[in-house]
Amino acid sequence: MAGKDYYAVLGVSKKASEEEIKKAFRKLARKYHPDMNPDNAAAEKKFKELSEAYEVLSDAKKRKEYDAYGETFQQPGGGFHSHPGAGAYGFDLNDLFGGRTGGGRSRTFTSGGNSADIFSDLFAGSGGFQQQVRPRKGEDITYAVEISFAEAVQGTELRLQINHRKVTVRIPPGTNNNSKLRVKGKGQSGLM
Repeated sequence: MAGKDYYAVLGVSKKASEEEIKKAFRKLARKYHPDMNPDNAAAEKKFKELSEAYEVLSDAKKRKEYDAYGETFQQPGGGFHSHPGAGAYGFDLNDLFGGRTGGGRSRTFTSGGNSADIFSDLFAGSGGFQQQVRPRKGEDITYAVEISFAEAVQGTELRLQINHRKVTVRIPPGTNNNSKLRVKGKGQSGLM
């Protein structure tokens, strides 16, 4: 929906508070919800627009980006870039149902799928679905060093500079030739 005025979509001013935005979204989402308008493609489209507008305006960081970059904020080079899987339903269902999604748990749905899917998943108790990047460990860094026979037998500590970081590596006594040592947490950054 890049190029649309999210404030106008929700019918609020650019100075609207978080509470005003939430209230406007709830009212309009109930009105245009696909369950309330079966087989109405226009209502479903409006619901998706409302959800996308709310996703941006209810998140302080995204709203700031949108306010700074305007209509181009989701375009390449235009500032904010949405996370994978964000789409039609990037909102917390507690916001829509006033905190009555059950069990006091917050469930955030971020799927670009069919609008019926989100509610069938919620009310079936499956907790929804998310498309997201899974945590990934960082890559190992290999660094070759030479030590003397005495250092290998007795053990030693080496100070190395790896990727602009100084790292102290403890070589244990009795280390064999061509041994590989692992230093936890000192490899490449991962996604966590």
